[in-house]
Amino acid sequence: MSEDSGYNLSEEQILEALNSSGFIFEQRVSKRLEECGISNRTGVSYLDPDEGKSREIDIVGSFGIALDSAEGLTHIDLDLIIECKSTMQPHVVFVRPWGPGDMAPPFEVNFEKIDEATSKSAKKKKYSDSSVRPFHGSWMSFGLLSAWLPCRLDQIQRGVQLVRVERAAKKFVARNALFEMCMPPVKAMLDRRSRASGDAIYFPACVVAGPIYTTSIKGPDEPILNKTKFCCVQFENSSSWAADSNGIHTVDLVSYDHIAEWVDHVKNVSISIAKKTLQGLEEYSSAVSRWRSPEDAAKAKRMRDQTVESDHELTEKDGD
Repeated sequence: MSEDSGYNLSEEQILEALNSSGFIFEQRVSKRLEECGISNRTGVSYLDPDEGKSREIDIVGSFGIALDSAEGLTHIDLDLIIECKSTMQPHVVFVRPWGPGDMAPPFEVNFEKIDEATSKSAKKKKYSDSSVRPFHGSWMSFGLLSAWLPCRLDQIQRGVQLVRVERAAKKFVARNALFEMCMPPVKAMLDRRSRASGDAIYFPACVVAGPIYTTSIKGPDEPILNKTKFCCVQFENSSSWAADSNGIHTVDLVSYDHIAEWVDHVKNVSISIAKKTLQGLEEYSSAVSRWRSPEDAAKAKRMRDQTVESDHELTEKDGD
């Protein structure tokens, strides 16, 4: 029997193999998320739209947001779709200021209530359904732009290029790492969003073990590197399967040592979005009531009351 067979491997060799594969780092990230109150699963499958094959995203984390509204308690899920990279090689993100042309929201949403409300409005105004998809226009018409702008733009830098610095022969080189690192969480997120039921906010992200630096080109001088805890990378995807989200995606790049700060950030952003959404829905309902006939309003109230009664009955049965 060969000395390199599995039966003769030392514990050091086994651990070396595990560490080089990234499985240990993945579990460490999972544990850190749990410590931050994010329940999560590792090795979650998704359908790769480029090849039509099932693949795995490293971690999917979830956190529930419950808010009081005029219609009662509303629940919105925060989903973190995470790719893990255990390499200690530094990553450098070229950043630029947020501008008027970068107003695609730095997250993705699936709001059934918004979709339902605006679709009804579209039929009333004879608009096409495609013009009021949640990601295309509803989030802006419901004031979500003002919800995420202050808490997102003031706290996170917008990256436009992502490179990894690694050794090649006797020198160090910078290689483009954007699609290698960012496409898996985007694909997993879109697959998850296509099968979702209920209201949710999605943050695709990549957690790295090594340091993260940001830099920008502002003049003839050499760029200055700034070490950062986390930032985001925004890029355009021309694949046909990305058309439903305008082909513009934003992926957060997070240092393992600063996962807790990043989780606090996305929680605060999501709560702000959720509150603004409820406010927009209530304002929308108020506006609708001004053109809806008394008969339609009475019918809507009866349907809403029946839904509430059904929910109470289900809750009582679950309690039994």
